[in-house]
Amino acid sequence: MGEAVFASFLGITFGCFILYPGRSWMCQAARDVIQNPVAAPLYTLLACAIWLCAGGVLLWAVRRSLLVVWRVARAIAYFVEDVAYLIAARFERVREAIGSIGGRR
Repeated sequence: MGEAVFASFLGITFGCFILYPGRSWMCQAARDVIQNPVAAPLYTLLACAIWLCAGGVLLWAVRRSLLVVWRVARAIAYFVEDVAYLIAARFERVREAIGSIGGRR
C-alpha cells in the first residue's frame, strides 16, 4: 500500500508538471486522482517514463564527461612522460660531457 501511495505521489509530482503546467497543476492532479482511480497508475507510468528518460540522459552525460576527463588525463600523462624523457636525456648528455672532461667514459 505504501509503495502505491509513493508511486502515485511521484506520478502526480512529475507527471502533472508536464500535463498541467501552471499554478494549479498540483491541485488539478490531486482532483484527478481522487475522482478517477485510474489516473493514479497513469501518472505513475508517466513518472516512470520521465525518470527513465532523465536517468538515460544523466548516464549519457556522465559517461561523456568521464570520457573527456580520461582523454585529458591521458594527454597530460603523455606530456609528463615526454618531458621526463627529455629531462633524462639532457642529464645523460651532461653526465657524458662531464665524464669525457675527466677522461672517463
